[in-house]
Amino acid sequence: MKSVRHYSARARAFFAARGVLEVDTPFLINYPPSDVHIHSARVEFPDARTLFLHTSPEYAMKRLLAAGSGDIFQICTWCAPWNARACTTASSRFSSGIASVFRSMTS
Repeated sequence: MKSVRHYSARARAFFAARGVLEVDTPFLINYPPSDVHIHSARVEFPDARTLFLHTSPEYAMKRLLAAGSGDIFQICTWCAPWNARACTTASSRFSSGIASVFRSMTS
C-alpha cells in the first residue's frame, strides 16, 4: 500500500511541472461559511476568541485567485461538514484529501 506522502509528492510534482503554485490557506477562519447547509465547527479559545474550522479551502483559494495569484492548488486537511461535531471533540476525525484545483480566469 502506498502512503499518503507518496501520492502527495506525486501530485506536487505534477502541478510543479505545470507551473501551478502550491498555497496553504488557514485551517481556522474568522467566520463560518454563509451557506445555510454547511455547518462549521466552532473553536473557542481561553482568551475569548472564537474561530471556526474551515470546511473547504475553496473560499480562501478564490480570494487568492481574485487577487491575481494565477493557477493554484492545495493539499490539505479539512473538516467535512457532515463530521463537524466530531471535529470538535478530543478524539476528532479529520479527513485528508486533495483540494480541488482552481484555475485562474485568465488561463
